[in-house]
Amino acid sequence: MVLPALIGLGLAFAQAADGFMTRQGPGVDRAGLVFPSGLWDQVRRHTGHADRPLGYTYEQMLGYPPFEFRLRTVENLFRDVRDPAELGGLIGDNLLAKAGEPAQVAYMLWSQLDARAGREWKTPTAANDWGVPWIPKGTPPTRALSLALSGPAQPPLGLEPATLKALGKAGEAVVRLVARLAIAGHEAAPYLRAASPEVFWFAGRPPSRRAYYDLLVSPYLGDVNDDTILVADRRAYDAMRNWDANYSAVGSALFLRHYESALAEFRAAKSRNLDARFDRVAIETPLGRVELAGAGVDEHGTGGFLTLDLGGNDRYAGLIGSPLDRQRAISVVLDLGGDDAYDGTKTDGNVGCGLFGLGLVHDTGGNDRYQVSNGGIGFGLYGTGMVIDEAGDDLYEAKKGWAQGAAYAGVGLLLDRAGNDRYRTICMSMGFGGTRGIGALVDVAGDDDYYTADTGNESKAWGKTVSMCLGCGYGRRCDSGDGQNQGGGFGIVIEGAGDDKYHTSVFSLGSGYWWGAGIFEERGGNDVYRCTHYCLGSGAHFAIGSFVDLSGDDRYNDRPDAVERWGAIGRDGSVAICIDGDGDDVWGNLTGGHADLDSIAVFWDRRGDDAYKRMQPFDPAQMGNRPFGSAAPYPPMRNFRDRLMSVGVFLDTGGKDVYPAGMTAAEESSWHLQTGPLFWGYGYDGNWSER
Repeated sequence: MVLPALIGLGLAFAQAADGFMTRQGPGVDRAGLVFPSGLWDQVRRHTGHADRPLGYTYEQMLGYPPFEFRLRTVENLFRDVRDPAELGGLIGDNLLAKAGEPAQVAYMLWSQLDARAGREWKTPTAANDWGVPWIPKGTPPTRALSLALSGPAQPPLGLEPATLKALGKAGEAVVRLVARLAIAGHEAAPYLRAASPEVFWFAGRPPSRRAYYDLLVSPYLGDVNDDTILVADRRAYDAMRNWDANYSAVGSALFLRHYESALAEFRAAKSRNLDARFDRVAIETPLGRVELAGAGVDEHGTGGFLTLDLGGNDRYAGLIGSPLDRQRAISVVLDLGGDDAYDGTKTDGNVGCGLFGLGLVHDTGGNDRYQVSNGGIGFGLYGTGMVIDEAGDDLYEAKKGWAQGAAYAGVGLLLDRAGNDRYRTICMSMGFGGTRGIGALVDVAGDDDYYTADTGNESKAWGKTVSMCLGCGYGRRCDSGDGQNQGGGFGIVIEGAGDDKYHTSVFSLGSGYWWGAGIFEERGGNDVYRCTHYCLGSGAHFAIGSFVDLSGDDRYNDRPDAVERWGAIGRDGSVAICIDGDGDDVWGNLTGGHADLDSIAVFWDRRGDDAYKRMQPFDPAQMGNRPFGSAAPYPPMRNFRDRLMSVGVFLDTGGKDVYPAGMTAAEESSWHLQTGPLFWGYGYDGNWSER
């Protein structure tokens, strides 16, 4: 079984016989987390799929509304219920292995939007090679900087004596770094500008950045799950239709590959004995303002093309690492150390927001604080938004949402490589992918705390906050509104290691909605999960949800206020999978493999001594949300749904387990809950071994 969705990751991995691709890097046991072939054959036999994959074909999915912008890479995941977890495992391995290579990470993410561009672009490695014909090889660094700042076919930018003096103090390594980043900007900017043609923008005088931002996000700022939204200005939709993802992808790839190479050269320079006691430098260039600051305590306002700070406990305000407008399409903040504060609360779309281009904030060390109101901290909006933090115990806070690795029409990435970090928001954040977007949160190591508020985005139907966080793919539903329905994107969370805590509400932890796909991968540690429903591998309305916790003694909703309908729950043409690979776990009020209205859901706890608890009343005659492997029956509908099966599967294949009394599930047994030719439920508990 070869997944077309996997091919776009662009890495040369060998194909394994069981359908998984081999992997590198952290999480060395992830590739071994596969369903035993004999067990899977047994599951298919007991659910009416002995002669076919447990999934839905392309032709079967044609019965559901197609909507604009449905991603091929999402649609491919309906063929076999195991596919989303396989894809999540591969993406997780690759992102962790390449966490130090932002260009490769961006390329892999853009590939899932079918925008494969800029792969293996070569950048200069020789010290005397500037990599472009308009700066001859062997040009001295200060002269190269003057040429690089002005750009091709332009006279060299004259540098003031005070600037030259400060650059001399900073040293050649700094001069080379700034020159190479300016070259990268000139190489990449034309493609980023071309991605968003002016033809569908405002007529007459160019509007403010705020006006652009408000227009582009207007279809998505209503309460989540409110399908009555009306947006009268159709330019909000025409922008999505005319945006060119390939240009955005190649522009991002070109800049980031130059950026990687320049930073590697800077870090390796033996002459990098920085004298950071120089006065701050500001240079106006065609790309935007370039600012250099030393290792003291600095206050930075709205930046331009590049803000390079050599260290110290700094404060950033205004627009931070986010393009000013479509013409100045790149903005970078590189801070080389200190306990820094990034306050983007005064301007939406901030702190590593890729509006119209590429926005990057890269902090190499210190205990840092990142704050936005709406839209930021790695937010892709018609471009690439990235925040990379290499070390320290950090706080990431969004007052509302659309943050912390989120995207509409683009790529949003929050990458934290080390430290015990805290993440705070209300909704649509922490690995959130909206229409034509892929949002990823990657935390490589540390004991982390993820919290989405219980108030602030309440559902009219449920009276609970709809989080749509922590690996959530979301499409725009408005069949009671303006009718501009849109397919969803990819939301991804990859947690590398540590004892982590998760507190969230509805639609989180590997969930999909309206042609969206949510992927959550937790690679190790004793973790605590607190959520309500449509979480932990769940999907609703032709969507994909995948949750995998590889190992550790974990606690899942061991609390009386936990609501059922989580842990592999699929509704209305969805595919959902929830896997716990190892450890002695506690599950409270678990659904555990329930299919509702033509869906397929599989729950698997591979091994460990587990306790399944019940803290709510249970009616054995109620099939609407029956736990431990079930499918809700429906009367004939006289349409394509009458030819689709619903399948719910529960599997626990190792350890001594405890189940609540008076229910179907029991230690060392199997059960079958078929309620008609279309509705199949199957459960199994035992110490499985291939015979």
